[in-house]
Parts: sequence; structure tokens; C-alpha cells
Amino acid sequence: MKDKDCKYVFATHYWHHINHGNDSSWTIRGKTDLDIRKDKENARKALESDKELIRTGKGTSYVIEENGEDFHEYLEIIKRPFYDENGEVNGIVALINNVTEQELLKLELEKRSRTYALTGLMNKGVTEELIQMLLEKSQKSQRQQKVKKKSALLMIDVDHFKDVNDQYGHIFGDRVLMTIGNIIQKNCRGSDVAGPIGADSVFYQALQGRYNSVLSLYHDQGHIPLKLCGFALNPVTKQYTSMSGINCTIGLPVIRTSVDHGTAYGKAGEGRANEESMLDAIYAAVTIANNWQKYGDA
Repeated sequence: MKDKDCKYVFATHYWHHINHGNDSSWTIRGKTDLDIRKDKENARKALESDKELIRTGKGTSYVIEENGEDFHEYLEIIKRPFYDENGEVNGIVALINNVTEQELLKLELEKRSRTYALTGLMNKGVTEELIQMLLEKSQKSQRQQKVKKKSALLMIDVDHFKDVNDQYGHIFGDRVLMTIGNIIQKNCRGSDVAGPIGADSVFYQALQGRYNSVLSLYHDQGHIPLKLCGFALNPVTKQYTSMSGINCTIGLPVIRTSVDHGTAYGKAGEGRANEESMLDAIYAAVTIANNWQKYGDA
């Protein structure tokens, strides 16, 4: 918990990224993140987000990467304002979750979304993106240095590969592709781009911001990736640390938004349900209402 000056009031426990010098009399009270954090870059970001929250009263959440001599971890920081009796923001309540396992999984998924597991070569989208980037970089270099640097696009094909699959089976054909992929990678320089022309991983690329939206053909096709992206489960406590994501029905004469999870009757009245998705649904409804008022039916 922090006061309105972004100084700590108390903490339930201390993470090892805090610099307290193993002093038993040390206290976090009255200190900012810049005072206590070993990683000053993350400390500055934390202090900036604290000031913004105090100014706007809008909660936030983000993930930071912490590196030390004997640890490497990812921490999810969730911050919410609390108010005094006059309705003014009087401080910050924060929760820190260790999401290292989830973030490492995301990194692995990102790697897989950019490459084909069988060959290790980049997929179509990444290949085209890098080729375009290299061409633009080459053109810029020519304009600045007035030196002509030539680029080349090499295309190869595996002759009679269908016959290999038909005669020896797809397992053998897969090994042939893996061998060819390894040969291509070993003969590529750092500036070279190697990848087949094929496309997948649309949902993860949308999460990265490449697409504004993805049209799913039926309900569960879209809900599976949506919930995988929005729901985060602590593997130790088996409790959800994040429940983001909402449903929104389009084309009705009224605004309809809802949470993206079930009714959770088993948690009713116990004070332990996660309200994140409910708040997201309410905020989305308010945004839609404002847009309706501003733009009308258009």
C-alpha cells in the first residue's frame, strides 16, 4: 500500500528485488520505488505509473522483467486506487504476482508463432515482414551513403517431394524437411532471412497488435484463444490472478456486455470472486454508450 505521495505505507512481504541490505531494522514505510528498487529503470516506470494513477484515479496492471545474479523472473503488478471519505484518491493498493512461468510460456509461443516447429524456419508473415524491412534498410543506406548494395532473393524447391511422401511415408518426408531446414539455417548469415511461405498463428499475431480484430467462424473458436490470453492461473495457489476479457453482442437496439467467464455460483457471497472481467464489461458498456451518443447510428 502507498500513500498519495507514492510512498509505501506497508507491505505484506518483500521481494528479493528490493535493496534493503539485509538490515533487520529496515522498513519500507516512507520510501518510493526509486528508494528501494535495485532495478532503477523499473523503479522509474513504477513511480511514473503511481503518479498517473493518483492523478487520474484509473487502475493499471503490467508485467516487468527482473534480473539478478541468481534469479530471472517476471512479475505482474496490479494497482488500484483507494479513496477518502470525500471521494478523492488517497493512495494505492497493489498486488504483485510471480508470472514467470506464464511469461516464459508466452515467449515460447511467440517463438513458435514466428517459426515452423518442423523446420525451425520462419513462417510466411515473418518472412515477408523481414524481407520488406531489409529492402527498406538497403534503400535508406543507399540514399545516405550513395553506395549501391545489392540484395538477392533465392527461391528453392524440393524436386519430387510428393514421391518421397508417397513412397516412404510422411514421417520420412518430415525428416527430409527437417534436414533441409537445418542445411538452410547453417548456411545463412545473420542478416539473411530464411523461411517458407505459409501462414498461421493468427490469434497470437493479433495479440501482438498486427491485426485489429479476428473474425471467428463460431463461438468456441474465438473463446478458446480469448480466455487463454485473458485468464492467468497461479500454478502454486491454483487461483486466477487475472480474469480479463468480455463478451459484447453487436446489432442489438440495446448495449449488451458481460463477463467472459461463468457465473461462479460456488463463490457467491464468499468475497473471493475476481471482479476484473466485470469491471472491463462495465467500462466497455460505458465506452459504447459514449460512442453511440457521439456518433449515433453511424
